[in-house]
Amino acid sequence: MASAAQPVEQKAVANKPRVCEECGEEAKYTCPGCGRRTCSLGCVREHKAASGCSGLRDRTKLVSKEDMNNLTLLSDYSLLPNTNKLGDLL
Repeated sequence: MASAAQPVEQKAVANKPRVCEECGEEAKYTCPGCGRRTCSLGCVREHKAASGCSGLRDRTKLVSKEDMNNLTLLSDYSLLPNTNKLGDLL
């Protein structure tokens, strides 16, 4: 059971099924786009073909203050210079 002191990202991973959602084997990977668990490249490809998922994380998705962690902070920090470069091009 997750303790109150455990980081949010560890709680989220602990709640996800540990089996591949395509074939039922032990899952090794989590899709950054939708969070679906898979076990192999074949299952990843099957998941993308069946669902139309791009497999890319939405970098502009709203993250609540409670769900913010070091990874989301770093992602936001690296997104800012990219948006500035785009603004300079316009």
